[in-house]
Amino acid sequence: MSSSSSLERALRQRLEERKSKSQLRRLTSFPSTSVDFSSNSYLSLSVVPEVQKAYIAHLEQLTASNPRTSILGSSGSRLLTLELSISTGINAPKEIFRCEEPGCDQKFVRADLLARHKKRHFTSSYIPRNRTFSLKSSHPELAATSSAPAPNTTSTAGAVPRTQFPSHTSSGPHDAAILLTPDSEPAPRLAQASSWPPSQPTMHGLDMNMGSKTAYYGREAVTMAAESSTMLPFDNGFQADGHLSENFAMWLFDAQAGWNELNAVANMPFLEGGLESTFSCNRCPIFLVMVMLALGAASLRASDTTSTYVEYGGFADVIISSVRWEIVTAEDANPPVALWVAQALLLLEYYETLFSFRKFHERAHIYHSATLTLLRRGSPLIGKAGTLERDVAAFHHAPAGLLFNSGFDANVGLFSCVPQPGDVVVYDELVHASAHDGMRMSRAAQRLPFKHNTVSPARRPHPLGYTPPARQSLGEILAALTQGASGQEVRAGTRNVFVAVEAVYSMDGDVAPLREIVACIKQHLPRGNCRLIVDEAHSTGLFGLQGRGLVCELGLERDVFARLHTFGKAMGASGAMILCAPVVKEYLINYARTLIYTTAMSPASLAGIRVTYDFVATEMADELRRRLRKLIGYTHGLFVSICARYGAAPRPLVRVDAGLPSSPIIPLLTSHPRSLASYCQERGYIIRPIVAPTVPKGSERVRVCLHAANTKEEVEGLARVVEEWVLKTQKEGLQETQPQVRKAHL
Repeated sequence: MSSSSSLERALRQRLEERKSKSQLRRLTSFPSTSVDFSSNSYLSLSVVPEVQKAYIAHLEQLTASNPRTSILGSSGSRLLTLELSISTGINAPKEIFRCEEPGCDQKFVRADLLARHKKRHFTSSYIPRNRTFSLKSSHPELAATSSAPAPNTTSTAGAVPRTQFPSHTSSGPHDAAILLTPDSEPAPRLAQASSWPPSQPTMHGLDMNMGSKTAYYGREAVTMAAESSTMLPFDNGFQADGHLSENFAMWLFDAQAGWNELNAVANMPFLEGGLESTFSCNRCPIFLVMVMLALGAASLRASDTTSTYVEYGGFADVIISSVRWEIVTAEDANPPVALWVAQALLLLEYYETLFSFRKFHERAHIYHSATLTLLRRGSPLIGKAGTLERDVAAFHHAPAGLLFNSGFDANVGLFSCVPQPGDVVVYDELVHASAHDGMRMSRAAQRLPFKHNTVSPARRPHPLGYTPPARQSLGEILAALTQGASGQEVRAGTRNVFVAVEAVYSMDGDVAPLREIVACIKQHLPRGNCRLIVDEAHSTGLFGLQGRGLVCELGLERDVFARLHTFGKAMGASGAMILCAPVVKEYLINYARTLIYTTAMSPASLAGIRVTYDFVATEMADELRRRLRKLIGYTHGLFVSICARYGAAPRPLVRVDAGLPSSPIIPLLTSHPRSLASYCQERGYIIRPIVAPTVPKGSERVRVCLHAANTKEEVEGLARVVEEWVLKTQKEGLQETQPQVRKAHL
């Protein structure tokens, strides 16, 4: 009891010490009507309805029970498996299940599909799939079948001439055909024939159970009657099944082209989908063919530079919009999803991700329960399953990536284990606290700070007016490391030097001169033993093409050893990723304690990351970034005008950098940050005071973080409240105190 009481007294004493220095932090709640200018959610993705809908869809997808889906490996083990596959893919079935009912030769790749099929044998209206005609009994004139007659055109009195198409002997039953390997020998099935009706039936007359379709394409040439159509005759015969399956897309769009004239359609995702050796257009449900037709048209339109296929994009969207509902409402779309539905929905998802010519918000409703069922159950033909890490790394032009629960964990894990004994870490004095914590835990021989954003020895006054602690420039420190006997290993390249900077600094909002830093490193350490680490926490989603970050914007991917991208700021999600070489990733998996000894990320976090990365590359996200940049300039102008009107005093109450800020972070320096923040919060504007030891003594401030969702009226209201506080404070006689220069307590 006494030891417990002494501990409580010690804790209370420490709290009283911080309280006496006005440094005690408390959690504060604000009314829902308050305007937030404090958080780092720069793009305001959490309030975008399209992102919310897509997030819910992806969350359902990831949280569904599926023993084959690996969300994350077990936490706490030294080797942490991080395969974030949505499903496990194979290119061919391991086992074929055959129906043994008399007169039925159906085969399936899953036992549950066979069980569902057998139940249908005991219904009075059931006809085996290999004997079912393409149209319902509402068209009895189409029910007649024959044994593959030669194609001919007939006409009757008062009827429009129509063409009869021959059938062919299939190489296998429909359900398993698209999954059979070249070594499979399925049993033959009955030949069938069909003819078109005198008039086109309505969609209500069609059999939407596409798993039962057997309307095959004929092998022989088909000639349309000249008197019944103005279209040019299509008299090219089809190749054999095996030949067609090699390049179905080219056959579909350019039947007269030679096999050496592959057009842009050949670069379709069919190989990734596992269709290269199993697909045959001669025994494919019509809806699946239509989806592939749309994919081919969209691919041609996307690669078109001469406007030759300008109408193909709209054509593809019309097909996708029409066929989607037919697929997801089919009987085979109910769990367990039939194989043709699985293929069609996978290709639909691919189309919506890469080729949709509709805006994001116009297609947010497409996430149907059948699509989610497919994605959470997995498909045997999904093939080459990808990972979230691989997708994010590819987006940022990096060879590999490793997920962490937070940016703090990522920084601590990287800096604590990668520097080896004897190495040196040189860092900007204003890097994140997590980098400092990681460096303290590392085995590096030296940790040397350099003056903020200063590459050369030239001394420049800080734009915000306060004097930071005297530091050497980066160039001076690197030059000193190569001098004397102690610098021999550095000069020889056997001793590593790590340089740690941030792309955008969280307190001042300024941008690192990365090009100058890279040039300085190459000048002083040309042997390549200097490793640059860039923290892109505040540049992710804002800088570079589609928000890829400052490193990608400057084209410095090859010059950076590791990058940290966080998902909790502009991306509006949670978590972080280290982008690095594969060997560094493997090393972190084995030695980063913040990765090994922690709980794996939740499905909700993974869904949030996936959705935000899908959205951040859209035109709508580009518009949010443009809007935010305009808002930054407008808000900064308001604060500059306030400082101009009330800055005549020797020590003005509020100071702001006169230069246009490069980021949404606008610091307002004041010696009364708590008073200003409290005044604004009481009037519905959430801004936070930043005081020592978070920032050096004398550089206290309130930090304004702008979001794309902020309106012009909101920032005008904030500026008006700040001006009111300046007038009120001047009347009360408070003066700006002379700043004291002290080293930040980190």
